[in-house]
Amino acid sequence: MKDLPYLLDLGVKWVRTDFYWSDIETSEGAIRRWDAIDNTARVLNQNNIHLLLSVTYVPDWVWAKDKQGRWDATYAFAKELAARNRGKVRYYEIFNEPNLPGFGFFRVREGPFKAGDSVDVSTYLNFLAAANKGIHEADPSAVIVLGGLSGVSDSRTYMNARTFMKQLYELGGKDCFDVLAYHPYESFGTGGGFIEKAAAIRAFTALYGDSAKTIWFNELGTTDEGTRVDSLNQVKSELSAVPAWFWFSLRDFNDTEEFGLLSADYQKRPAYELFKQMLAPR
Repeated sequence: MKDLPYLLDLGVKWVRTDFYWSDIETSEGAIRRWDAIDNTARVLNQNNIHLLLSVTYVPDWVWAKDKQGRWDATYAFAKELAARNRGKVRYYEIFNEPNLPGFGFFRVREGPFKAGDSVDVSTYLNFLAAANKGIHEADPSAVIVLGGLSGVSDSRTYMNARTFMKQLYELGGKDCFDVLAYHPYESFGTGGGFIEKAAAIRAFTALYGDSAKTIWFNELGTTDEGTRVDSLNQVKSELSAVPAWFWFSLRDFNDTEEFGLLSADYQKRPAYELFKQMLAPR
């Protein structure tokens, strides 16, 4: 695991990593390929780093099924996932940005930010409910994290987080997840900073009798080197907003990515040392 020395140097205690269901179970009846999850969980556990395991990208063969077939496939996959990782992984994020097709759940047939599948909250809830049941049957202590919602505005293809959450709660999804995850790249509709964003989410969930729901900001970052340090300083000044934050990302995925504290070839950017200072014991 090439990233490990940098995680240890930074003093990171949590890592959020996505694993493609479509890679693990390539076809119906195929032997599930757990190597990537097994190796990551083993290394992180050995180094006292917690894993937020994010399940992403439903296989095409599952999408081809009807509603019940999708539920059954998700339940079986999730139950084995949790049974295999009981005692090693406790936190499971059920897909990524289900209100923004193309980045972990709904498919975009022509690539990101182009026409494709429209958001359907009931479809996501079917997968979420199945995963919640399967995981908790295998590991009652597991924590289910709602697929982190993007702060994207409404469009023909995307759905803003407030509308998505409203439909999810009205469809009975309140008890299908333990942590409400949000990606505060943009305002939650109120403007202001992270404390205001978190307060807006809590006020919303309170409308549905769910004011005690845990809220995480489980993805936040920027590609702008000029504002990355300022963004981290803002996070530092508002850490009390939520109990958990995840910075995106440790390292660029390729030479054109610029989200990372490290470039794709492991060169440190200026924000790397600031991030390290933020995590230093006080």
